[in-house]
Amino acid sequence: MARRAILTAAQRAALIALPTERRDLAGVWTLSEPELAFLARRRRDRNRLGVALQLCALRYPGRLLRPAEVVPATAVAFVAEQLGVGAGALGSYAVREPTKYEHPSILQQAFGFRPFEGIARREVEPWLNLAAVEAAGGLELATRLRDELRRRRIIVPAVTTLERLCAAAMTHGDRAIAERLAGDLTREQVRRLEALREPRPDGRLSWLGWLRRPAGTASAASYKGIVARLDHLRAIGIEPERARRIPSHRLARLAAEGERLSLGHLQGLSALRRRTILVATVLELAPRLTDDAFDLHDKLVGRMFRRAERRQAEALTLDRRLIGRTMRALAAAGRALIDARAAETSLDDAIAAAVGWDRLAAAVEDARRLAARHGRDLAGQLEEGHHPVRQCLPLLLATFELRGVPAVQPLLAAIEHLRQEARAGRRGPRADAPTGFVPERWRPFVLRDGGVDRRHYELCAMAELRGALRSGDVWVEGSRRYRSVDDELLPVGEIEAPRFAGCRLDATPDGYLGAAAARLERALSETERLAAAGLLPDAAIRQGRLVVTPLRADTPDEAFHLHELLYGLLPRVRITELLEEVDRWTGFSRDFTHLRTGLPAADRASLLTVVLADGINLGLRRMAEACQGVSVWQLARVVDWHVREDTYALATARLVEAQRQSPLARLWGDGTRSSSDGQFFQAGGFGEAAATANARYGQEPGVSFYSHISDQFGAFHTKVIAAAAHEAPHVLDGLLRHRTSLRIEEHHTDTGGFTDHVFGLCALLGFRFAPRIRDLPDKRLLVPGDRAPWPTLGPLIARKVRPELIEAAWPELRRLVASTAAGGTAPSHILKKLAAFPRQSRLAAGLREVGHIERTLFILDWLRSPELRRRVQSGLNKGEARNALARAVFFNRLGQVRDRAHENQHHRACGLNLLIAAIVLWNSRYLELAVRLLREHGHAVDDRLLARVWPLGWEHVNLTGDYAWTGTGPAAPDAMRELRLDQLPPARLPLAA
Repeated sequence: MARRAILTAAQRAALIALPTERRDLAGVWTLSEPELAFLARRRRDRNRLGVALQLCALRYPGRLLRPAEVVPATAVAFVAEQLGVGAGALGSYAVREPTKYEHPSILQQAFGFRPFEGIARREVEPWLNLAAVEAAGGLELATRLRDELRRRRIIVPAVTTLERLCAAAMTHGDRAIAERLAGDLTREQVRRLEALREPRPDGRLSWLGWLRRPAGTASAASYKGIVARLDHLRAIGIEPERARRIPSHRLARLAAEGERLSLGHLQGLSALRRRTILVATVLELAPRLTDDAFDLHDKLVGRMFRRAERRQAEALTLDRRLIGRTMRALAAAGRALIDARAAETSLDDAIAAAVGWDRLAAAVEDARRLAARHGRDLAGQLEEGHHPVRQCLPLLLATFELRGVPAVQPLLAAIEHLRQEARAGRRGPRADAPTGFVPERWRPFVLRDGGVDRRHYELCAMAELRGALRSGDVWVEGSRRYRSVDDELLPVGEIEAPRFAGCRLDATPDGYLGAAAARLERALSETERLAAAGLLPDAAIRQGRLVVTPLRADTPDEAFHLHELLYGLLPRVRITELLEEVDRWTGFSRDFTHLRTGLPAADRASLLTVVLADGINLGLRRMAEACQGVSVWQLARVVDWHVREDTYALATARLVEAQRQSPLARLWGDGTRSSSDGQFFQAGGFGEAAATANARYGQEPGVSFYSHISDQFGAFHTKVIAAAAHEAPHVLDGLLRHRTSLRIEEHHTDTGGFTDHVFGLCALLGFRFAPRIRDLPDKRLLVPGDRAPWPTLGPLIARKVRPELIEAAWPELRRLVASTAAGGTAPSHILKKLAAFPRQSRLAAGLREVGHIERTLFILDWLRSPELRRRVQSGLNKGEARNALARAVFFNRLGQVRDRAHENQHHRACGLNLLIAAIVLWNSRYLELAVRLLREHGHAVDDRLLARVWPLGWEHVNLTGDYAWTGTGPAAPDAMRELRLDQLPPARLPLAA
């Protein structure tokens, strides 16, 4: 039987590789005093150094040095330095053959190392079987086994032995997972699970295929379909508590397999494994469908109000002439009355002379009709367009259980009342229905003629429920997205400050409040001094209003000339050749691992084709037509098993890390700053049904790709958000959930990415948030006490800091910071709930107060520091330039997103981001080559100008035509193409600022 491969050749080598970087060596190869004393007893330098290297290898990676193995020179030098001997002494080590075996034996006895055999092996195997249940893949399990052997001072065996042990343990773990999840199913549960593979009565889909369908458009029919599927899942009888029996990531992986496996593949599996996958699929589909149902509820209620607003606006447009005529007549009559009263003349004569009584009477009647037509609140404009919401109401009442905080109990009482009435066969509320939840603006429409209007009562309940779900005041049993805020946060016992380095997790708020007050005092005093003397740089306070002079462009013409010259030297390249070349440099395609085996894709060309299809927005079918030798089914299999959010993130991170090594990257930035921005893409085709409109971009529906880019042009994160969604909650997702080694300290956004909650959470997490605030002169400052010491700044001061808000919320703030830093919950999810609170919860109020303080400090810094303004502007310019490249690359299908499913939309965004990262890396390396060529030919190239030449050009990249993977570029991994030497300027140019 063939051995189960769980590692690639590169992973095997890395698992037992000796450290080479000095920072790694310092962590694992620094010798202790007892070890140095032991080594000092060796008589010759060569023996001390050789034995020391053997000892270090036993410590990390935990194995014996192989005969004739060459130890990296950096590692030899590091150990030799500690011993005070020359690294060259190693050349004469182990001249005698027995020495190679004697020294390892001496080390084992002296330091307690044991070989991996007998008792040592038997004691590790139970631990390994348990670890296999928890591990996310073969590499993680092998790494954990290596580290556990080191901890127990058991010598790590050959890597093939490690892999064989881990493969056997993974097989054992898979069986254990299957037994836990599906081993005790009843006969009826098994029958219903197996029936999922049977065709539905209509014959078009199996029951499983029907259950896996996407949510669909925002309509009552889609809502009914979701509820029908959810009812079918519940009828199977799989208890939700069963999901807790196995690690969540194992459940998600099994469910992902269930989403992808065809009926034929399911049939070919063993009965236990097939049932395990079906159970996992059922357990994952139930909360997803619950979330889909309430997402549709949100969209239906929102659409009802938008349509009412549109009808209101259209009616105003139709009546605009009548409104103007009526207002002019009434204005003339009013002015005539005022003038006549002042002159003590006849009011009757004044009206007759100004407009005439007949015209005034007509104007008054027109005004009465207009007030009746347009003066109602929006709640009274819902006579049309409410049918989908009311059609869904009975299904919502019969299907879902809602819970909530005490403040929304009147709303929950109303929903329970409607549920009881529906069960009794009555439609609508009774006269004694609970009305405590009805807001003031709804009361004239809900409470009529001493009773309750059925239609408006139901619509009001659904509108209020929408807001309460958004804020987390109401949550849904069995949902993931619509949980309470408290459930989103880590328990108090899991908050450990050392685990979250850089975060504000002090037991009390005293430290933060004391530091914030001192910083405010210093910043206010300095700003007051400069403002009073009129010395604020490019800013002033005039007549009580802040005036900030816009920044002026300062890019010299020489920078534009150098840009043209360098890009003129770059070779012309097809996008397929560029991707192949970047993959040869970095091996990013190996990060697209198989969902089950964890191994890279065997068909590298098909994988790159899929990435390219996502990145240029061509789609699989049209890409298969444009790319010879590959079918749409080949591409679909690659997508099903290798292309996921996490594999895209890992591959993009690899490109970002490679680009950071470019010498030019250090000129563009140090990797500690970043910016983010949303880019709107219009929806078309099927995608139009799943998109939303944003008035900023017109009335056409679309989605937004929200992307983060570092100051070194590393495109390190992207996600898809609704076009109408506020960008600010998503800022922290990219800062906390990327896969690169970037350590971002300062982040920039435009006004769309700024809220006080983001200011506050960024500060508590250790990030400096520096947005460009469009209406900054209208923002007000906080002061730690009395405003008297700062008279010049007085017009800008709103109030003093309220520390009691922060003190009251500090326990929840600590949990919020730890929860977002731990990565269990997306920051955007919690921030959206906090922003949606109709009332000020303790947590929301405390975080907003922290945000007010941090915003004040930022504004004061902004006023005093032109450098900060230029830095923010530069960061945002980089993001805008990145978006221009994205627009050029994402050109197929008229640049429209035509995918309905969110997963497919996310693949488009990730593919685009990876393609941008590949172009940036390719440009960086060839720009470096071009600079070197210029300097070799005597041209003086100033680094200050190079910092303004960005790697975002695309004129030299052919993005269109047939997409063929020819492999005609340089064969060696680090080989480069020839530059365009014919573009080299003949004379030496002083390319300096």
